[in-house]
Amino acid sequence: MHKRIRFAPAALALFAASSTIITMAQSPLWHELKPGSYKVGFRVLWKHDNSRTWGGAARPVRISVWYPADPSTRGLSMRYSGYLNVPIPDASFRVLGEGVAAYDLQSVKGYFPSKDLFDELLREPTAAHLDAPAAGRKFPLIVYSLGQNDHTLENIVLWEFLASHGYVVVTVPQIGTSPRRLQLLVHDPLMYEVQVRDLEFALQQSYDLPFVDGDKLAVMGHSFGGIYSLLMAMRDSKVKAIVGLDPTYMSKQPGFHYKFWEVPYYDIANIKAPMLVMYKGIESENLRTDLVADLKYSDRYMLEFPSNVHGDFNSSPMVTAIAPAGQDYADREYATKFRTREAGMAAHEAICRYSLNFLDAYLKNDANATAFISRSPEQNGVAAGVIRSDIKLGLKAPTEEEFYEMIRHKGVDAAISSFHQAQSKYPHETIIREAAIRRIGNEAGYYGKALEAVDIFKLYVAAYPRSAAAYRSLAGAYEDSGNKQMAIQSYKTSLELDPSNADAANRLKKLQ
Repeated sequence: MHKRIRFAPAALALFAASSTIITMAQSPLWHELKPGSYKVGFRVLWKHDNSRTWGGAARPVRISVWYPADPSTRGLSMRYSGYLNVPIPDASFRVLGEGVAAYDLQSVKGYFPSKDLFDELLREPTAAHLDAPAAGRKFPLIVYSLGQNDHTLENIVLWEFLASHGYVVVTVPQIGTSPRRLQLLVHDPLMYEVQVRDLEFALQQSYDLPFVDGDKLAVMGHSFGGIYSLLMAMRDSKVKAIVGLDPTYMSKQPGFHYKFWEVPYYDIANIKAPMLVMYKGIESENLRTDLVADLKYSDRYMLEFPSNVHGDFNSSPMVTAIAPAGQDYADREYATKFRTREAGMAAHEAICRYSLNFLDAYLKNDANATAFISRSPEQNGVAAGVIRSDIKLGLKAPTEEEFYEMIRHKGVDAAISSFHQAQSKYPHETIIREAAIRRIGNEAGYYGKALEAVDIFKLYVAAYPRSAAAYRSLAGAYEDSGNKQMAIQSYKTSLELDPSNADAANRLKKLQ
């Protein structure tokens, strides 16, 4: 069932704190991380998605929520065991609730070589206060996707840390399309869709929480969760920031994996939100960068951790550090080939701090945070070589859909002028893709907007003046609009560029 998380990693120096903050109570599992000005609340929402079925009934969804609690919240925080003993409200959630609880228990037990160490973890205080009253304002929302079939406690240190700094974090278990198909399968397109829809459902339910600011939305994911969060962002233009924690789109895909970039809505122009991508550097032969490189409309902050492995991007190195050295987790032999235990913890703390500053920069417009993510890691107190950084600035140019809006509201001449400006600024980039602009123009024709189609294809011709197909499209739009003279002229130009175009020749013959 659960693939064991493997740790391995780097000689990371301790990471300097980025700003002065108000000290609040924190969990020992946080180690050197400093909390923000809020206590942490935790609650679980049990909901039914009545638009889908699961085992013959409405699909059950368990939504875990971390949020800024009222600073006056009293009482002790939960122990770690509280996360593993979430009450199930009624029989309609029994199969889901019991399945998730058993899976979480089995997965966390797998961290330790002995029951005594696991029992010690259960007694550890967390930073979360169960069902605490929320702080009296609205906060930005982060929708988090777990690693493939990982347990629901995967990144509690990060989630608690972000909540203490004024963020709401929601996540859902990864369950398949039915009780029989309980876990997600990497080869099945339906499994990708079911996880994205669960995340979207959690987002919709979050808007009902009085402490959520729905206008400030980020998505985040670890491992395969990075893929699901990216796909969610492609379907939701409200997403303002994207964070990938060693996301699987930075790895080469085995042949049996579903090629997620082939989903109908996958379009690089759908991602204009900035991205923070933090990823491991070991096993570099498995690294791929083309998918992120293609997302050219996004500002992409790339942080490579050269000596770290997959497990350091979730809370595992923090949680397992309760054990004596040499007994901290089952895969220790693998991990220590690359880093010490202390270096794994320091790496995770750096990941938490970079996540916070990135989100502060783009969801809270914090100038200090913007400066932080713009500096080199060394300028932020990281030892040389521990983190390699690269910032890939996105194109500040319209997408095809934005050119269409420009045509509608400002006219085709303004759109053509904007295209030439962008082409001059980015001479080596494709500003307008033929297939995309042709589709938009054809759709205008399908909807009976012949004059609008003419303007769209005028832009197509401006972008591709040597394209016979562009002039053929323009000619057809002119013909549909009743402008016979311009249709004839455009068909002639298309034939001059491609004399073998029989369709254009036939249309011209009929018009003449």
